[in-house]
Amino acid sequence: MSTLEFWKEQHREYRRRKQAKASDSTIIEESLPTATDQPESKPKPKPFNWAALLKPNGAGVNTATAGNAHGVNGAVANSVDNKTIQGRGFGSLEDALIRWKVVFSAPPIWPRGLVNTGNMCFMNVVLQALLYCKPFCNMLWSIKENVAFSFNTSTPLLEALIQYMHEFKHNKARLSQQQDELEEPFVPENVYEALWKKNVFQTLRGQQEDAQEFMNYLINGIHEEMAGVLQMRHRQKGAEQVPASDSQENSSTEWVEVGPNNRAILMRDGSDSTTRTPITQIFGGVLRSTLTMPYPASGHKIRAPQSSSREPFQWLALAISEDVDSVEDGLDQLMAPEIIDGYRSLQGEPVSVTKQTLLEQVPPVLVFHLKRFVFCANEGVQKIGKFVEYPPVLSLSPKWLAKASAAGARRNSQYRLSGVIYHHGVNATGGHYTCDILRSADEWLRFDDVSIECLDSIDDVLEEKDDRTAYILFYCFSQKRTGAAKSDVTVLNASNFNKWTSAQNLALVEFMAPWCMFCQSLAPAYQAAGTALKKDKIPLAIVDCTVDDNLCDLMNVDGYPTLKVVSKGAFAPYNGTREESGIISYMLKHKQPPLPEIPAAKLEEFKETHGTAVVGYLESSSSAFGTLEEIARELRDQHSFGYTPSKKLAKQQGVPAPGIAIYNSDNHDFEVFTGQVTPEAVRQFVKSVSVPVLGELSSQTFKSYINSDIPIGLIFYNSEASRKELEKMLFPVAKEFRRAVSMAFVDARIYSRHARMLDLKPQWPSFAIQSMATRTKYLFSQNMKISETNIRKFVSSFVEGKLLPDYKSEPIPSKNDGGVFDLVAKQFNDIVFDPTKDVLIMFYSPACIHCRRMAPAYEELGEKLKGSNGVLIAKMDATINDIPTSDPNMEISGYPTILLVRANDNKVISYSGDRSVRSFIDFLKLNAIRFDNVQDDGVEKAASDPAYVPMSNHDIGFTPKETRHIEL
Repeated sequence: MSTLEFWKEQHREYRRRKQAKASDSTIIEESLPTATDQPESKPKPKPFNWAALLKPNGAGVNTATAGNAHGVNGAVANSVDNKTIQGRGFGSLEDALIRWKVVFSAPPIWPRGLVNTGNMCFMNVVLQALLYCKPFCNMLWSIKENVAFSFNTSTPLLEALIQYMHEFKHNKARLSQQQDELEEPFVPENVYEALWKKNVFQTLRGQQEDAQEFMNYLINGIHEEMAGVLQMRHRQKGAEQVPASDSQENSSTEWVEVGPNNRAILMRDGSDSTTRTPITQIFGGVLRSTLTMPYPASGHKIRAPQSSSREPFQWLALAISEDVDSVEDGLDQLMAPEIIDGYRSLQGEPVSVTKQTLLEQVPPVLVFHLKRFVFCANEGVQKIGKFVEYPPVLSLSPKWLAKASAAGARRNSQYRLSGVIYHHGVNATGGHYTCDILRSADEWLRFDDVSIECLDSIDDVLEEKDDRTAYILFYCFSQKRTGAAKSDVTVLNASNFNKWTSAQNLALVEFMAPWCMFCQSLAPAYQAAGTALKKDKIPLAIVDCTVDDNLCDLMNVDGYPTLKVVSKGAFAPYNGTREESGIISYMLKHKQPPLPEIPAAKLEEFKETHGTAVVGYLESSSSAFGTLEEIARELRDQHSFGYTPSKKLAKQQGVPAPGIAIYNSDNHDFEVFTGQVTPEAVRQFVKSVSVPVLGELSSQTFKSYINSDIPIGLIFYNSEASRKELEKMLFPVAKEFRRAVSMAFVDARIYSRHARMLDLKPQWPSFAIQSMATRTKYLFSQNMKISETNIRKFVSSFVEGKLLPDYKSEPIPSKNDGGVFDLVAKQFNDIVFDPTKDVLIMFYSPACIHCRRMAPAYEELGEKLKGSNGVLIAKMDATINDIPTSDPNMEISGYPTILLVRANDNKVISYSGDRSVRSFIDFLKLNAIRFDNVQDDGVEKAASDPAYVPMSNHDIGFTPKETRHIEL
């Protein structure tokens, strides 16, 4: 019997028992109205979604008689009061999801039991635990209060959970004082029905199932529904979307950090690809795993850089071994260094590497899964019944935290136990689930399906019992004010924010959340900077967004911490670093005029201590001074500006007065501006000279090269000796063309992935020119020798516009007569920008599951339009073909991305419908110029067909695969 059939049979039996109970009970029979009392009541209509009940003017389901339906053991079936569910109705679902931020308060839910209709205890405990998880409940309540329009069918779980929440009354009283007022238990039918719509729940077989696995499916299901809504909004509004990825590996960003002893650490980030939703805000943390390779035995002094990856998690799975007697022991074991064999050094020698996983970011709600079910080869799945201690308050030890976040976490990262799910029984394939929940400050309740018990104290939760073992632990962040709320940093709220910010000539405001790891890390530096800047009358302030969330919404705060510079009520982004010295220097710079006068005695110091320093040898009354002041105001966050009217100083520096010079303290170089002093010319001069003539491109310098807005000449090398030789050879070329091309060295040992992205073979040295502005690349042939003459000729040809860009491309197919045209980069412009055709293109990745799901409908569309002369249906594997156009609308932000290039004007239009032939045809009818009105009879759009949204990470969900429950 399938899962769906099992559940339907369970509910058919439930209804039969309900009807039998009503017919056998004379008391109920006598109390029911007769035909003469009133018309026969109609059966309760099934609510098509919860949002319909939120609409004003009584829209929604008639629930007048719903409360009279009784179920098993007196249980009341789902009933939703139209009056109590009504929301304020001033926003859309997308707006509610974007604006919501974690809050540690929720409506006081009055307890109510859940009926177990047959092996459903694993669902009941999860539903109860999530309801009393305050941030999660607040999220549901906030959406209910702020959204008043009909959803589509893409959010069945979210709708069902909000309906489920509204089965509970609100009451601040303790249950022990009003236990007689408990409502009758009920069956969460809306949730069951929503689960039927999700294919993933068909793995739940209607027998005793795993509560942790169910919670994983449920939480991920809600997250995916929210992500789909948000990404659809981005598609429709043309907003910036998630980066494209062709696989799990390639979806991660990569960069280099400077670690201990100035060692390079190669970073790969798999966390940023997860769409930010309220679920990730509540449960989402980040782990950092670092591989460290030792020096080879041969005595070489060069070893590979550390390699680190960042991965998201929504709970931590703790293995239970002989050495694990507590949660702290489990964390010690999880975070302990691990020796892994089978690696090779840069010299090809076999080595053992050390892997260590640490916490990079911890979530507001920290969930632990105690891995009690293990697979034994001879005995199958077995349960580990060992008692594991779990503290009422968990303090995160610095040894569990990545270095970047340890400082703040040592101060404030404490979590309070808020819920425990227990498994009863000795077998892995049976047993029973119950849960203990913290309802208020010190009120613990025990839920066992329809039974609810008040516990005397938390000791009843923590004690060891033979008939149960803790399986899932919920820890909620224990709110504490950070040190930044002391005397030297002002605490702002809704009542004093406007008055305070309007009165400041210059100030800095931090918008934060106490549970945020990065806010905690920033707190000591922020407090110290506030103290240091006090004497300069530059106050620092802080806003707690978990308290004043509406204020943070008004300030467009979309992440923590957000820092803003304020002057007389006007706000600007803070673009400095987050160290104490960086905050101080940034704010002191902004206190000065954008172009201050430099005393003669301070000129040398100004040149040597400010990185890139721009000095104007000008009179303050000159027009050139006004131009330079305008550029200084625009670029002061990137460079230092000053002026001196002294002609004597200008002569000493070798600068004709009036004149402008740029000094670079990194290489003790300077250059004098020549030409007409206009904003455009000065701006370009400052940007082009702000990078060295022949510098090093790395994660630390990359931003400065991008800001220069000049194509970059990339010189890949793989040894220090090679670099020195190349520097001596190519410095004259770099200096000659520095205004047109910024040449820079790139260490191929660290940034080989970037070379592969450019389609360079691992053959060093190599040279290429890359233009970020036009998204083009020009590869110097790797069959030619790199010499001063050859590189000068190559760069000169580029500057003169004689080179054609290089594009990665598959060979042109010898046969291409199918319904869907196989497009490759070599023929892209000829095919796509043909003014006589409307061209619909699907950019896909072979690894993308959404692409594979869309393929049948797309192929059917191609066959339908195969005879059309005006419309071409095409597809292109974007993982092995570049897109040879700089059109900003031809941006591939996820797979699949479907774009229409319209005939005549070649306008690019993005497709945002679902994956049905009907939707494709409607889109072409509306937007294509030469659509032939193809016969489309019989093409129907399935009502349950999920909306098409581009996804950046197709084979991995919110939780990393390696942390999913795999024991059962």
